[in-house]
Amino acid sequence: MCNSTQKIKSGIYKITNLITNKFYIGGSITVKQRLSSHKSMLRGNKHSNPYLQNAFNFYGEINFKFEILEYCNKDKVLEREQIWLDWCKPFAPNNGYNIVKIAGSQLGLAHTQKTKDLISNMHKGKPKTKEHVAKVALAMIGKSRPDLAARNKANSSKLTSDQARENMRKAQTGRTHSDETKLKISASNKGKLKSKEHKEKLALATKKYFEQKRTANATNR
Repeated sequence: MCNSTQKIKSGIYKITNLITNKFYIGGSITVKQRLSSHKSMLRGNKHSNPYLQNAFNFYGEINFKFEILEYCNKDKVLEREQIWLDWCKPFAPNNGYNIVKIAGSQLGLAHTQKTKDLISNMHKGKPKTKEHVAKVALAMIGKSRPDLAARNKANSSKLTSDQARENMRKAQTGRTHSDETKLKISASNKGKLKSKEHKEKLALATKKYFEQKRTANATNR
């Protein structure tokens, strides 16, 4: 059970803009400390929620109210937060500043695997609006994503390699080597094992070269 008279530190809190009446709702196992953390980050212009931070900067701290909606047992925080989110809908554009609709995004709450699975299942199958996707994208700015970094690095390396080969191919197109260069290329290739595919390419290139040479000689006669 939850009630406002329990003298424990877990609970649900609310940050309200007194000018627009928009608000933010969250839950924490250390609710008073969490509210203080929100206030500190907002004052330092370091809050992870850009909507709340921009509003705080514009209207000023004097026009924001920080309050505890209710206290509850530690293992009930997630459930109670979700009830408040579903009821008040602070994620709706005209209502508030929450970015996501699902409880569990707050700091200071260590989830069990069972809770993590519950949050994951609640997300599955739910269509996301363009606005929701944009909010999540903004919230992720500046956050480290090792998986994406590794993937981008691999793609960048492949792209650079492909581009380099293409640039080299273009640079060689139409070029004629001097006899000295041809001898150097020939010497550098001696002793190297060639694949069947490579040998076939060389044979075709050689055949094409002599055919073009014969055609050129016939034309010049």
